[in-house]
Amino acid sequence: MGIEKILYLKVKLHNMTVAVKKQLSIYSPAYVNMELYEDGTGSFSLDDKVGWAWYGDDDDFVLGLIRVGDSTVARKFIDELNESDIDRSEIKEAIEKSLDKNPSDGLYHILGDNSTYLGFGVQDELIDEEYEIKRCLESSGVNEKLAEEIAEEIVGEALLEAPPTSDVFERLENRLTNNAYDLVGEKKRWKDVVKEAVDVCIEKEKTTGDFVECVLEKLLPLKQEGMELFFNEYGSKLREKLYEVANRKEIIDKISKKTGVDSDVITFCATNV
Repeated sequence: MGIEKILYLKVKLHNMTVAVKKQLSIYSPAYVNMELYEDGTGSFSLDDKVGWAWYGDDDDFVLGLIRVGDSTVARKFIDELNESDIDRSEIKEAIEKSLDKNPSDGLYHILGDNSTYLGFGVQDELIDEEYEIKRCLESSGVNEKLAEEIAEEIVGEALLEAPPTSDVFERLENRLTNNAYDLVGEKKRWKDVVKEAVDVCIEKEKTTGDFVECVLEKLLPLKQEGMELFFNEYGSKLREKLYEVANRKEIIDKISKKTGVDSDVITFCATNV
């Protein structure tokens, strides 16, 4: 059974035990369904209509909200909230209940979402190091084609042994959940960052749509910082692996034997990037 189906069944199970109090749905250009339940919780179902769908539970409400806010239907969603009978306090309650159940709710998107967690958006992370190895070899008298081949092989070995992007992502997510300093420049829990944004916005804005837009304006800019944190963290792990590979005698000797380039030269260039 696929993960989307499992999540869908979780939402359906919730709906069977807790009645839906209010609902807002958008059908074009993408599908969005937000449900608010009698117990004060809420959930989102999203479908971009080109192959991606997600059915969140009531501890993913912030994630659903900021995914919508970062999508092609953001303006439509906010406008329809302003036309609906949904009150600001109901959205506020759903956010707070979700964060109380899941203190990292929303960080998944802030750190790059599926693109970084699954590695779809992680490419050429050692491209600079590969260039530096090649340049060093060339300055040591190795011809350009051979230098490129050696640099590619060393980097390839490091990438083969690199940690999964999900491992790095989860470690960073856990750290930011307890201390979001690297995102906001203050030592506070992620849930407190979101709740403070909610409190400021509910005081500032009188309509539900404007309130949600205000919250999104405070949270979505953190995505750039979050993605930079991920790439810095992941890049650091890759460079550690590259250094480890460059110091592994059996790998360097194999490359030396195949290319005819002295192993000491290869080791020097691969460990000094």
